[in-house]
Amino acid sequence: MSGIYTTKIPTLDTLEDVDINPSTLSNNDVIQYNSTTREWDNVVLGNPYLLTMYSSTLSLFNLSLNIETDLPFTDVDPYGSASASDWDVPTKVWTCPVSGLYDFVLQAYGEDQTNDSITGWQSHIQHAPSGSTTFSKIAFGIIYTGDDDFASMSHNISRYYVVNAGDKIKASVTVRVNAAGGQVDFRDQKTYLQIAKLI
Repeated sequence: MSGIYTTKIPTLDTLEDVDINPSTLSNNDVIQYNSTTREWDNVVLGNPYLLTMYSSTLSLFNLSLNIETDLPFTDVDPYGSASASDWDVPTKVWTCPVSGLYDFVLQAYGEDQTNDSITGWQSHIQHAPSGSTTFSKIAFGIIYTGDDDFASMSHNISRYYVVNAGDKIKASVTVRVNAAGGQVDFRDQKTYLQIAKLI
């Protein structure tokens, strides 16, 4: 039959709102919408998101007296679809890359400087909506120890929380003291923030 012609059908990656990276394509990839870029990306089916922030350069970090202190995590360990750039070291803030349900875990190991000063300890996980600079506590734990004899303690708090792309998370601690300040211990990853995407 004469007059038959074919028209080339466009491939998926030629569509305007699709951003596929050919160098990362692999079996079991699916197309997932990224609300930050407003494009469809290729991701591994069931690819986990796990990000751990800690510090290998700090041992003991001094805390200001009775003032909320953002924890200075200088090292970032990404796994799966997580990127180290999601954590900003200078501002000590995590920015959510993809909306979803996340699990936030803060392990804070603290001690005082005089073995007779800290009367209370509070750990915070805080959230700010995209575009806002105001953080509010979404998880916190308080330990009161009386007036003295507080040498060291390990405190773990966690929270499942739905966050949107662009939202921010930070981890902080506050100490109440009699005379001297407290310290956060980073040795052997005693203090860390871990973020995992569940859905």
